[in-house]
Amino acid sequence: MPRSAMLPESTAQQILNMIETKHRFTVGDKLPNENDLAAELGVSRSTLREAIRILTTSGVLEIRRGKGTFVAEELPAAGMDLSSLTGLR
Repeated sequence: MPRSAMLPESTAQQILNMIETKHRFTVGDKLPNENDLAAELGVSRSTLREAIRILTTSGVLEIRRGKGTFVAEELPAAGMDLSSLTGLR
């Protein structure tokens, strides 16, 4: 599988680790703006947007229009497998 197809999934995993393992973001926290977070993770904004879409679909993040992206109030089970959500294996 091409590296570019796996980049959004690995970026989503990095964000998930920031929430579950590193506790950088907790329930209800707002994520940094796209430019800052993309630069921190070393990815493009479009890759970051796709990673956020993956995490939103899985219930980890929620987007509040006009306010930003937040960690969901109720997180799914820890250690979830994101590959099942993206079709990658």
